[in-house]
Amino acid sequence: MKTVDILRFNPESALLFRDTRDFGFSENARTVFPTSEPFYGAVRTAFLRKSKTNLRDSAAIAKHKSQIGDRDDPGAFRFVGPFPFLKKDGRARYFLPTPSHLTQWEGGEFGFLRPNPGLAFTYNGISLQTLWDRKTEQGSRAAEAYPWIDWDGMSKIKEGRTPDKAHLAKDDAFFEVEHRTGIGLRSDRKNAQEEMIFRVRSFRFRDEAGLYLFVLKGSDLLEGIDTVLLGGKSGVATTELEKNVSVSLFDKVGDSEKIAVLVTPTIFRNGFLPANSGNTFFGASVEAVCNGKPYPVGGWDLVVRKPKPLMHAVPFGSAFFIKGSLDTEKITEIRSEFGYGSYIECKRNKEDNHGK
Repeated sequence: MKTVDILRFNPESALLFRDTRDFGFSENARTVFPTSEPFYGAVRTAFLRKSKTNLRDSAAIAKHKSQIGDRDDPGAFRFVGPFPFLKKDGRARYFLPTPSHLTQWEGGEFGFLRPNPGLAFTYNGISLQTLWDRKTEQGSRAAEAYPWIDWDGMSKIKEGRTPDKAHLAKDDAFFEVEHRTGIGLRSDRKNAQEEMIFRVRSFRFRDEAGLYLFVLKGSDLLEGIDTVLLGGKSGVATTELEKNVSVSLFDKVGDSEKIAVLVTPTIFRNGFLPANSGNTFFGASVEAVCNGKPYPVGGWDLVVRKPKPLMHAVPFGSAFFIKGSLDTEKITEIRSEFGYGSYIECKRNKEDNHGK
């Protein structure tokens, strides 16, 4: 077990985080759950405001680069997240992505998908096992209905035990998706662009709900920051720093056979596995993968004022069934310094279909 600091964001307005795919007349701008990068940008800007730095003076900003970094360098900060939280009676209840190998059946019972050695297949020359729960080949993933799980529920999964339903939450426990209409502006005159009415969706957080980050480094630089501008359209959020929170979720599992569950997206150059690695997986070997649809990672670059390159990541909650010990703190090929590829090791459930 170790202690970490936690930075909470309490949204005061709707927050917009969209990917960089093009959209046109009468279309929806796609809204996605954010990665850590908008939060790095929000904290950088808040730090500069706190230090009374002229935000239009690039030379003055450059003097702080070792502390706050830039769009390609996190500086002295190291964050993991964001994730949602709920607050009740002044105490925060923290959540993480629900692991994708957790299943739920019509009767409400929970179980786990696991590799089936008798159902192997080959993907790009890599031998992998099909997942099943001893009932069907796939089953109903709990994360589709309940995408978030609290720390107590994740602790149970870490031990190879099924959680109770009370540990799981839907998106609407934290926020509602709010629809807005926008009008595109011409870049040369800043007046309305013909045939450019579009819709955007933003997150309207409930009272006592918000987002949090694990702060691995840089807590001292956060002192005095109490408000940030976050996401598109400069949404406003107040911040709270909770220090020395005990967390055992990221402890290693001693078993040889285990599961690495992503809590943040990871980016591989070869789809959902590292490039040219075969079954080798960061010092271990991979037997099976339980992943979802690719997660778009992009955003708007405020410096050059154009969309960042769009990358497709393995989504958070994805589970890698491995043998051996992982030799890295981040299972990603790109942008590990920004928290991509953060994971929790979990024991494999070796009991019957429902973990009883």
